[in-house]
Amino acid sequence: LDFITGDLSASSDVWLSDMIDIGPFVYDFESIMLLTHQCNKNNILPLSNIMKYIDERVERALMVYDADKIGIIDYAIELSGGSITSTPDTSPFYRGSVNILEFFNSQYTSNPSTLIQPGTLPGQCFAFKGPTGRIRFQLMHLVYITAVTLEHTHRNLVIDTTSAPKDFRVYGLDNAKSTIGHDLGLYEYKLEGNPTQTFTIKNKDISNVSYKHVELQILSNYGNPQYTCLYRFRVHGDKV
Repeated sequence: LDFITGDLSASSDVWLSDMIDIGPFVYDFESIMLLTHQCNKNNILPLSNIMKYIDERVERALMVYDADKIGIIDYAIELSGGSITSTPDTSPFYRGSVNILEFFNSQYTSNPSTLIQPGTLPGQCFAFKGPTGRIRFQLMHLVYITAVTLEHTHRNLVIDTTSAPKDFRVYGLDNAKSTIGHDLGLYEYKLEGNPTQTFTIKNKDISNVSYKHVELQILSNYGNPQYTCLYRFRVHGDKV
């Protein structure tokens, strides 16, 4: 048991040194180590309990860190209950390493759930065929939507930036199967701007209605006829 605890402590020390610049993780690390040392002191190591505790604390820390990057709560994030309900008329783009990712020797995820998860490393995107696509989200709560955020990997990290989204529209939906949405505005993601761009909802009359379902409609990209890469979409507002 002492051997296992020693390994856990040593691994955690390395992990802490890697994460030292991310504030929320440091505090959670201290709590985890305190629990580990208490177990070791009593010659017990309930590893399953510790792992569950670690999962809960890291999940909470990720949420805090993720919100801190732009200072706004994301009601679409999967960690807190957000989900992808459908991708109407949108087909995943499956292909191995291509120009945009050759340097990193990685592959497209082609899983829409990546849109509601932290992380925008090259290749960690939902790639779909063509320049247009639709993705529907279920939020964790009913929300008066005030803004949305579209995030792409930094343009300096990829060779080909033409698959980045450009023009897009957002709709509020009455339910997951709604055929008609409430237009929340037309927006443009600027490739030369910050990788994380937040857009205030333009249609104030519609935004006074609360929604639990949202559709993101990509209308164009930056010139790639084969596929578009979406990295992260967030929904912000006031919880009902």
